[in-house]
Amino acid sequence: MPASKKSMTEKFIKTMNNWTDEECLIAFGTFLGRVGVTAQFIQNDEGLLTHQVLVTVCGDKVLTSDPHQLDWPLQPLPKPEALKSKELN
Repeated sequence: MPASKKSMTEKFIKTMNNWTDEECLIAFGTFLGRVGVTAQFIQNDEGLLTHQVLVTVCGDKVLTSDPHQLDWPLQPLPKPEALKSKELN
């Protein structure tokens, strides 16, 4: 990272550490116009959903959280018969 960007980031973090929780959430909300945040699930070998990750995307850059284990594994439901015969456009 260039020195000028590094110092800007360091200044931002130093300032942010003094914010209240409300100020932090308001500032975070301003980023959501450019930043997409989604949750994705991770399947094990048996097809059970056992973990979730938070995926944050801005442009072509992606940041993924560490996997968070679900309290209870989830099992995807089979596709309903009514949807199997329909073609998706």
